[in-house]
Amino acid sequence: MRVAPGSTDVSLEMNIGTVGLTITLFDLYTVRSGAAISDKTDMTALVAADSAHSDGKAYELGFGLYRIDVADVFAAGSPRVTVIVVDQNGDVTMMEVEIDPGITQIKELRQRLCGEVVVINETAKTIDVHDTDGSTPLFTETAVTVGDVTTLTRS
Repeated sequence: MRVAPGSTDVSLEMNIGTVGLTITLFDLYTVRSGAAISDKTDMTALVAADSAHSDGKAYELGFGLYRIDVADVFAAGSPRVTVIVVDQNGDVTMMEVEIDPGITQIKELRQRLCGEVVVINETAKTIDVHDTDGSTPLFTETAVTVGDVTTLTRS
């Protein structure tokens, strides 16, 4: 998964793998690359799958898939954060979240464009811009990151 630097109220869908676990027995940790592991967060349960984000809470979506609401740890300056959930059985599930400045630039470009139909592909880091009725492609912007620098190229 990828998020923009500074993203807040991030909810992750993590495959913990076991149905019917007690969320209040989950422990949540995060590790920013190059830093020590966070203090343990004792998780509590959300009321519903569509509840508002609340740091340190979770909800079982079904079939061992859980929504995990993570604290705001996605600041710029680190390329990734590893989110770790330890369940009541001591089983560990980890998810690496990439902090990608290219996502921010794509979103900023989308906001600058007015009157055109814009199709965002955040995985490929591209924006396809079409005329107002969406029938004629005008151009494509592609975000390319080299080291800490992300640039947009038009084709």
